Amino acid sequence: MKKILIVFFTLCALCILPAMAADDSSYSQAQESLSDLGISENDLVKSNVISETNRDAYYKFTTTDGSEYYVNSKTSVIERIDHRFDWKQTQDITLDLNAAEESAIEAVKKYSGEQNRPGLKIVSSKLVDHGDFKEYLIEFREIVNDVTLPNAARISIDPSNGALLSYMSINKLVEVPLKPALFQGDALKIAGDQYPGINIISHEANLEIAYPARDTQRLIYRITITGEPVNDIMYGGFLAIDATDGKVWYNSPFK
Repeated sequence: MKKILIVFFTLCALCILPAMAADDSSYSQAQESLSDLGISENDLVKSNVISETNRDAYYKFTTTDGSEYYVNSKTSVIERIDHRFDWKQTQDITLDLNAAEESAIEAVKKYSGEQNRPGLKIVSSKLVDHGDFKEYLIEFREIVNDVTLPNAARISIDPSNGALLSYMSINKLVEVPLKPALFQGDALKIAGDQYPGINIISHEANLEIAYPARDTQRLIYRITITGEPVNDIMYGGFLAIDATDGKVWYNSPFK
């Protein structure tokens, strides 16, 4: 029996909300994106449906084989694909992790456009056994000049044959400079000042573009401060420090 796998992207799930009216121009561009993949009007059983999500508006196209394609109505980029597949078939693992990663890279090139996303790098890849089915999950993040951007992709690969089970991506234009105004040492001092009285034994700081104020992009230092344990109790925490003005966007002590 074939079923549809829906993978909810941990960074940004595409939660479907009420439908909206379609715009002829953007809809035609969305159709062109499908046409570039060899999908014609004859391959569609449902189309011209816009679904509002927590991030954007999407045209949802369903093909004759039951696959679903979500095309961003503003950018015409295909940001989510769910294919039908045989759950039992995935139990037969004939593909190793390296081959699954190669399949995922090809999917990113095909749907994201390698020329537009040159900084996408694999940050996580693993075989996941859900009991009823198995899948290789490969996650990508875009990293440019040692700055992690908000753009990402998550690919599900069939371990029995390397076929794409699902694809989901986040595509955001970078709206802030990638060069920090605040030196890393200064950011670490601000972070350390949030934990007075502890003996800091290690720290880690990475630059990242995030949305600490909802829709506003900021370049931040994502910092982990680790203090010397006292009576087997860990001290320190996770922080986000603004790389422009040093504002502490969040501070989460170890539990």
